[in-house]
Amino acid sequence: MINIFLSIGSEHIRRAIRLVLEQVPEYHLSGEADHAESLLAQVCTRPPDLLLLDWELPNLHPNRLIKAVRACCPHTLIVALGIRPEDELQARERGVDEFFLKNLYPEEFLDSIHSLTHQHKEA
Repeated sequence: MINIFLSIGSEHIRRAIRLVLEQVPEYHLSGEADHAESLLAQVCTRPPDLLLLDWELPNLHPNRLIKAVRACCPHTLIVALGIRPEDELQARERGVDEFFLKNLYPEEFLDSIHSLTHQHKEA
């Protein structure tokens, strides 16, 4: 079982990603947040295996948030989700493990998560 925390500002996008993730029995949605403060309060209490982080999340201060998540959840994989390809470099410089564009097809999204989580398990 892979515990995934979903932190997306838009309810519509959060709902769509939730529906996609629910198709995979080995994925368990351990929580959701629509802003940075709620995200930290929840993940530091129950660290997920994977954090899906909206790069446009309200009140997101990437340096502080990612450092705080790393401090309380050192083994959590952080995947930033964005709409602009040019955000990938900035996200990686701030410490995320992976960057996905939000316009991925559901199959590509699931394949990418599967590859990332299984590579991490093997490491």
